Amino acid sequence: MSPAAVITLIILSAVLAWAPVGIRLIGHRQLSDKLKLALIAFTASFVLLIIFVFGPFELWDSHKFAAAGIPACLLAVFLAINDLKVSKPVAFGIIIGSLLNAFVWLFYSSLH
Repeated sequence: MSPAAVITLIILSAVLAWAPVGIRLIGHRQLSDKLKLALIAFTASFVLLIIFVFGPFELWDSHKFAAAGIPACLLAVFLAINDLKVSKPVAFGIIIGSLLNAFVWLFYSSLH
């Protein structure tokens, strides 16, 4: 997988997770506590991924970052699934974005 494809997946995951949140907040509707926590977990994994991809780290450091990034993705998926009935677009966006992030983490972890 080329670096451009990986960066595209990372950006796509952020857009999928944050776009429904932005639309919901523009409409002045609040997010539930579970969705807020899911979004925080997704964002933590996303930030770790950005730091790893664009930072001065070697490929064999991916396990150290993935050790925090993958559980954060799974936590976001779990919390979003538990709140799927309340806000489907937001929960679905967080689920898909987190799964994409987890895929990128697994991809980087398997390269070395």
